[in-house]
Amino acid sequence: MKKFFLSLALLTACLLSADELVVLSTGDLHGSISGKNGYLKSLGTVISKLRSDCIIAPILIDAGDICKGWGSAEAMATDGKITFDILSHYKYDVFVPGNHEFERGEKFCFDMTKAFTGKTLAANFPSAGFDGSCIIERGNIKVGIIGIAHGGIGMMKHQVFNKEYRVIKEISAVKKELAKLKAAGATVFILVRHYGIHTATKQLLANFPEISLVINAHSHVDKIKRVGKTLCVQSFAPEVAVSTLEIKNGRVTESEAKFIKLDAEKKLSPETAKFFKEKVSPLTRQAREPLCVNSGAKSREEFIFDVMKKSADADIYLVRERKRSSQHFAQQLDEVKLSFLYSYWDKLVTFEMSSDEFAKSSAELAKTHTLILDKNGKTAAIAPGKTLKIAATEQVFFDIRMKKLFSAVSKAPEKLKYCGEKTFYRMLKESLTNKEVKIENKTQEKKIQAGNISIESVKFFYDGKEYSDRFSLKKRGKHKVKCELTVNVDEPEKIVFFNFKKPLMMTKWLLNGTRIDRNGDDILSKDITGVEGKLLKKGKNIFTCEAVVYIGKMPIGSGKTPKADYNKKSFVFQSIAPEKAKFSKGPVAGYGLTDRLSFSAFTDLPCKVELDFDGRKMVSKEGFFHQFEVKNLTPDTRYSYSMTLDCRGYKKTTDKFTIKTLPAKGKIRFAVLGDSQGNPECWRRIMAEAAKHKPDFLVHVGDLTSEGNQFSYWDLWDFDGVRSYQAQFPRFLATGNHERRSSLVTKLICMADGKESQIYQVNENLKLIVLGFGRYGMPVKRYCTELDKQLKNANEKYIFYRSRSCVVERKTRQLQALSKGDKSSRKEQSSGVLFRTRPLILTQ
Repeated sequence: MKKFFLSLALLTACLLSADELVVLSTGDLHGSISGKNGYLKSLGTVISKLRSDCIIAPILIDAGDICKGWGSAEAMATDGKITFDILSHYKYDVFVPGNHEFERGEKFCFDMTKAFTGKTLAANFPSAGFDGSCIIERGNIKVGIIGIAHGGIGMMKHQVFNKEYRVIKEISAVKKELAKLKAAGATVFILVRHYGIHTATKQLLANFPEISLVINAHSHVDKIKRVGKTLCVQSFAPEVAVSTLEIKNGRVTESEAKFIKLDAEKKLSPETAKFFKEKVSPLTRQAREPLCVNSGAKSREEFIFDVMKKSADADIYLVRERKRSSQHFAQQLDEVKLSFLYSYWDKLVTFEMSSDEFAKSSAELAKTHTLILDKNGKTAAIAPGKTLKIAATEQVFFDIRMKKLFSAVSKAPEKLKYCGEKTFYRMLKESLTNKEVKIENKTQEKKIQAGNISIESVKFFYDGKEYSDRFSLKKRGKHKVKCELTVNVDEPEKIVFFNFKKPLMMTKWLLNGTRIDRNGDDILSKDITGVEGKLLKKGKNIFTCEAVVYIGKMPIGSGKTPKADYNKKSFVFQSIAPEKAKFSKGPVAGYGLTDRLSFSAFTDLPCKVELDFDGRKMVSKEGFFHQFEVKNLTPDTRYSYSMTLDCRGYKKTTDKFTIKTLPAKGKIRFAVLGDSQGNPECWRRIMAEAAKHKPDFLVHVGDLTSEGNQFSYWDLWDFDGVRSYQAQFPRFLATGNHERRSSLVTKLICMADGKESQIYQVNENLKLIVLGFGRYGMPVKRYCTELDKQLKNANEKYIFYRSRSCVVERKTRQLQALSKGDKSSRKEQSSGVLFRTRPLILTQ
């Protein structure tokens, strides 16, 4: 009898036991099909194992942004369609479009996903033709799945001009689809949305507590969180999320999730390997096939203009190109490289407007590096009182409309006409040919490497061992590596200067025992420029250096040791003629007083620089950094100056600039700036705004750039848009933490005695106290002692700015206490504010 009841109990427990439903979800795979980021390829191994481990077949869901690739040859070659063939091969159940799927329009997105054998869901896009939800049955469980595509109109630029474009609110869409699913008998509900996990999840789930799982994408994070009883997950390559729902009597009782890492090196199943060999490999070869521009003599702008002119008849052509890209376009490209330069959805469009309105906005257009060309490819002369037909890419037009430059077009975007169905990216590709052309830069570089300077061997010494190619880093922390590079030189007498590229972290370079001093040992740069050819000798030459490598947290569960890929390919040599010398930074005005002004500049090759200051001439020593101080000047007087570099007989002169000494008496006006931190367009606007107020000098409270010890970051601080402002106003600088205690700061900007902490007697009524954060800054005790000494003088106004908050607090209180008992007109200013958005203008 006992045995009977025991058997009955076991049977009852089995009948009431929970089912386990497994959901594998991916998101933001961005066409990563092959190569080292071949996540879509390696996905097959994870899916095969999951299917073999699960009793109930898992549900496979992708949450969008699968078609557009980061260098994915296959995705670009097929406009993303191959990615849906891959999803179908893996037998995915559901796909929800992301913003990138809509970049070429709702119709294109709908047509592209027709090849997908699963369900494409987008409940918030009623006009697109997609279903809003579906039911997937697993055993006796009916799982209702709702899809929400990304509805951000700003992410889908072309759709701004489509009158039929309509997105309904997420809550309304979910409510409608949930009612349908319940009526069809679904008991478990999953919401898939191409929005970040952080966006309105609490508010959304407060309305729909019956949803057991929310799968997110778009914001490129891996995260698992719980809102009440609902599990929310988001995965980003190379991670996939696997969620497990425990179901009793058709209801979810428990849920959990974990991430599985995709490994591109794992062996594929025979079926998947065959699929990729037959369907994907031919696309890879096709998209990677090198393409050349028809004429090596044309600039990129000329080439683009020719393509636009063939496709659109217009009076004015707007060609959007950055100035730095105007070098000869004689370089090999492939479809992937081309796609990085030009958006694959961008179309060519025309529109009409009055020449008077166009003329008003042409100056602003020129600031965004948009060339305004006529039918002959020359800068357009705009006659008044005419109607102009204008051709531009859709991306350019969208930017113009968002900036409201053309009010007529902004109010009536339906006037826009598309020039055919092809994207501008496709037009450009078809204008390229495989015909061989002379590739000047590449030919020169190869000739030097093969015939003049050739690398014989590279040796690395780390942890007491010698390596000839790669070396492993065994633990976290700081690692010192020594490098020895042996090169052969055939004709050293023909080389005046040479540059070479190398791994970023390598410093302290010696060539045949002689130090190569370019930026200083504390500066990180990928380029060693302007090395004198006379340091080379015929035959073998030995370069030595040190590398400091910092390794953070090791990949969890990878079981692999990080490796440093320092080898022969890491080094490239190139010969440089003196005629290539230029002022790469400056002139920059440094500190200035009533009787003196200072200036600095940087040349990219060793040069002598002559300063012509209102007839006075000063010459620097040959080198890269050049600083000048001009004394015995008249207060409140404007002077003009220019600089001329001399590189082995080749001379080049800057524009003429004007600058004014500070007034000895009366009111003085200055602008306080700070935290430019490598935001070029923002920095240009701030400098322009400051210049409008005609300040006597500028005060910068630090963090000029985001990485002060890396030379390339200073290009964003001193670029074309602000260079003239940098030359026209004296400046006082307190270095910040982002200057990284680098000596480069004092080389690029003149400070008194080269020190960051200084006290300047600006004029007879104004003293400026500068407290630097960097290597030359005084310790806190000395700050305070020096300030105490200076503050005893009650006849002067003090402007006090800083980098150290503890000193500011203490001295601000002291200044306030002094001012209470002082009946004179002395004022105190304490400034510790970030000035990233606008300058602060002060008058004393």
